[in-house]
Amino acid sequence: MLREKKDQSDLVISDVHMPDMDGFKLLELVGLEMDLPRISSE
Repeated sequence: MLREKKDQSDLVISDVHMPDMDGFKLLELVGLEMDLPRISSE
C-alpha cells in the first residue's frame, strides 16, 4: 500500500511488536523506499 501511494504519505505510525515483522525492520524498509522522517520510541 505504501509503495503504491508513496507521494501521498507524510507519516507512518507502526507498532514495534507485530506478529509477522519487527517494527524496526519495517522502519528500515520504509526509510529505504520513502523519504520520510522516522521516529522510534519504546
